Amino acid sequence: MYELRSAVADLCGDVGGHVDGAVRAEVADVRQLIGEPLRVAVTGEPGAGTSTISAALRASLHDMTVIDSPGSVADAETCILVVGQPDGTPAPPLNPTNTIGVLSKIDLRAGSGLDPWPAAGRLATEQAGVLRRVVSDVIPVVGLLAVTVQAGRLTPADDAALHDLAALPQDERNVLLASDELFIGRACPVPRADRERLLQLLGRYGIGIGIARPIAGDLPQLLLQASGFARLLDTVDRTFQQCSDILKAAWAVSRLTDIATIHAQQYLSDAVERLVREPDAYRLRLFESARFAAAGVVEFPDPMVDELIRLAMFDDPRRILGLPDAGREELVAAALHASRPWHAVVAGGAQPAQNRIALVAYRAYTDLAARLHGHRA
Repeated sequence: MYELRSAVADLCGDVGGHVDGAVRAEVADVRQLIGEPLRVAVTGEPGAGTSTISAALRASLHDMTVIDSPGSVADAETCILVVGQPDGTPAPPLNPTNTIGVLSKIDLRAGSGLDPWPAAGRLATEQAGVLRRVVSDVIPVVGLLAVTVQAGRLTPADDAALHDLAALPQDERNVLLASDELFIGRACPVPRADRERLLQLLGRYGIGIGIARPIAGDLPQLLLQASGFARLLDTVDRTFQQCSDILKAAWAVSRLTDIATIHAQQYLSDAVERLVREPDAYRLRLFESARFAAAGVVEFPDPMVDELIRLAMFDDPRRILGLPDAGREELVAAALHASRPWHAVVAGGAQPAQNRIALVAYRAYTDLAARLHGHRA
């Protein structure tokens, strides 16, 4: 299978002998980074829970590098935006093609004793709409529970303290869980230091889950399920890890283009242009088109933007066409059907930028149909 990142790495090696020392060093850095694990930058507003989400991801993602230092977004191929206030507006260059949103601290967004998930689901859906030009989705998470479980911070002593709290009368448990102050300060058989630690590790929402669990319940598994973090990990895998080739290659091409522009290096610029125009590198053109459309730089209806992103990100025809169980003939018909709206844009006298993107998408669908039909390997 043609690997885009390998093609870009080869370009870096070929160019090295034709550029001066400063440019050669920067191109070599790009080549090195292409071969390293995919990088995900975690960013967000102060107080949104960025550090907690970063810690949970570091404890969970063993095939990716998690970075959260200032300015890290430009150094990473992918990004997780931790959303704070509902009206918070992130800065560019975030884009739905490589950014997932996270709504953290959802346990603090509901009243005492209330299930936070109904409100969290509504808020996440609203934020996904508001940020549709920035993120591909917004996933609600209880970050504190996620990092506690994924980092293995719970001890047998913590488990014993939860069991002791569970043995208290229901009314007393309700009073303790009414506020942080009551949970720590109220007289209780469980030592204050143990309760303070539980509050730091789990929050009152997590403590309530630990107290209410079945006798034989697996506490870490229950807490992980209650955190919503498994959905985030699954989304990271499907959206980032499984698309690492295009994400790595697209980042590298963008970085090489910047180097060529900054240093007025025409040889490098021409080499990148030749690569992007190669037939086997068509997904790089699709990715660029998807970024422009997703950011609203070139206007298309949302369903067509979603199609562009799928065309750019995925190799599997079933994922591209949204037909997981389809056979080859159905996929061929679906690809040809999907090409028609894009052809209509091309034939309808659209603006030049729209026309260029529509032509890229149209050709991608017709090429997909041809490959499926066996006309191309």
